[in-house]
Amino acid sequence: MRNEHFKKGVSLYDLGQLDEAIKEYKEAIRINPNHAEAHNNLGVALADKGQLDEAIKEYKEAIRITPESSVAHNNLGNALKNKGLLDEAIKEYKEAIKSEQDYFKPHYNLGLALYNLGLLDEAIKEWREALQTDQDQADAHYNLGNALYDKGVLEEAIKEWREAIRINPKYTRAHYNIGVALENKGLLDEAIMEYREEIRINSEHDKAHYNLGNALVNKGLLDEAIQEYREAIRISPNYANAHFNLANTLRKRELFDEAIQEYKEVIRIKQGFFQAHYNLGISFETVEEFSKAIEAYQNFIKFAPPQYTNHLENAHHRIRKIKEGKG
Repeated sequence: MRNEHFKKGVSLYDLGQLDEAIKEYKEAIRINPNHAEAHNNLGVALADKGQLDEAIKEYKEAIRITPESSVAHNNLGNALKNKGLLDEAIKEYKEAIKSEQDYFKPHYNLGLALYNLGLLDEAIKEWREALQTDQDQADAHYNLGNALYDKGVLEEAIKEWREAIRINPKYTRAHYNIGVALENKGLLDEAIMEYREEIRINSEHDKAHYNLGNALVNKGLLDEAIQEYREAIRISPNYANAHFNLANTLRKRELFDEAIQEYKEVIRIKQGFFQAHYNLGISFETVEEFSKAIEAYQNFIKFAPPQYTNHLENAHHRIRKIKEGKG
């Protein structure tokens, strides 16, 4: 039966006072060692403090007392998953579902575990099952969309992400993912709209700015693209790909000095970024700094993988031409 210490533990936990809640749950268990709910709630509080081993012990005790407790099995599964024990977690989620078929959480959490193991079809099945019990769970729609996207089912993925947005209009990353899928389908205008909406919701999403920049380049809107790449870099100064694409776009605008500085920044961040060495060489040639161009091409040759045959041959050719004085 419930006791006053258990009730106090629940109230304290709801107030975020974990240490005090733990003391009350332990006292409730001292009075009644077979208080399954107190063991479960103690496990939850311990897990919130990152004490997973202790939490697992309490969940197992709750299950010993009440083997059919779907809540305890689900919570045990979460603790095991957080320790990286996915196979064991999956067993617990399945036990929770066996005890209570229409319980949203174990279906959802089982989907996450299966997805982390790369078992996409099984994860999709569980998330669909979860949504049958509760259609208004944005996270389930979002993750189902991710799994469908990974399988290449873009239209269905977009549908699920849009459903997540319907439930939660400010759901971060859903607009971004839709933008990626639309861009993959060649629908640049629609993709640009989604990236802009993502940025409206979360202006600090560096990848949304970066992808918007890429889409704008493909539309020929170079100045707008430059602005987006600069935003991505403002948020993540060591975003090498953003620096690289910014440099390429500046070069297209014939802003060679600025492009050179960006290529140098790419190389500072990631020395082996061989494409940056090659494009830096071209940029130095354009501004007639030939000795620096040779050095850049030599670095490209040093870092480029052997399958880049044409570019490697071209780099050697350009070095020869410069040395021959033909530019």
